[in-house]
Amino acid sequence: SVEPGQIVQPGRALLSLALAGPTQLKAQVDERFLAQLAVGQPATVVADAFADQRLGAQVAFIAPAVDAQRGAVEVTLTLTQSAPAFLREDMTLSVEVETARRDHALTVPLAALRTSPDATDNTAQVLVALDGRAQLQRVRLGVRSLQAAEVLEGLQAGDVLLLKPGLRVGQKVRVREVSASNPTHTAQAKGTQGGAAGAAITNTMGR
Repeated sequence: SVEPGQIVQPGRALLSLALAGPTQLKAQVDERFLAQLAVGQPATVVADAFADQRLGAQVAFIAPAVDAQRGAVEVTLTLTQSAPAFLREDMTLSVEVETARRDHALTVPLAALRTSPDATDNTAQVLVALDGRAQLQRVRLGVRSLQAAEVLEGLQAGDVLLLKPGLRVGQKVRVREVSASNPTHTAQAKGTQGGAAGAAITNTMGR
C-alpha cells in the first residue's frame, strides 16, 4: 500500500483488488484424502491467532491437478457466514472437512486399535478384558475421525478395552475406573447398536 504523493518504483504493486462475494479460503490437502473430498462438504475453519473462533465453511472447488512437489491438492472453501473483522489475507488457518458422519455409532479410540498380519483397511484388533484376562478381539471398522473409529462388528457398547502398553494376550487383568486426568489404561466402547442414543462420529481431515 502507498500514500498519496509518495514516490514509487516502476513495477511495484500499489494495491490489491478482491472480488466481491463470499470469502474464499485456500487449503492444501494431502493427496491421500482426495477420494474422500467432494464439493459441498461442510468444514470448520479456525485462525491460528484466534483459536477460540470457529467459522463455518463449505468445499466450493477441488483443483483438477495435484501439486507433485507438495503431494497435495488445492481445495477452495467458501465461508458460510459473514467474514469476521479479524480475518486477513495470507492468515494461517486450520481447516477440518467433514467427509462422512454417523449418528448413534459404536466408537473406540484410535489408540485401542492393533494391526495384525491379515488385517485389511477396515479391520483391526482390540485388546478387551474378558473373564479377568486380556483377550484379542477382531473388529470391523467404518468411519474414522482424527480421534476415534466406528465399530461395525466385533464389540458391544460397554465392552472394556485395554489400552495399557505391554499387556499380553491371556494376561490377568483387574479393571478399575480411572479419573479423567489418567484415562490411558482402559476405555469403553461408546454408543449403541441401533438404539436411539449414542455417539456421533465425524470423519474429518486436518489442515
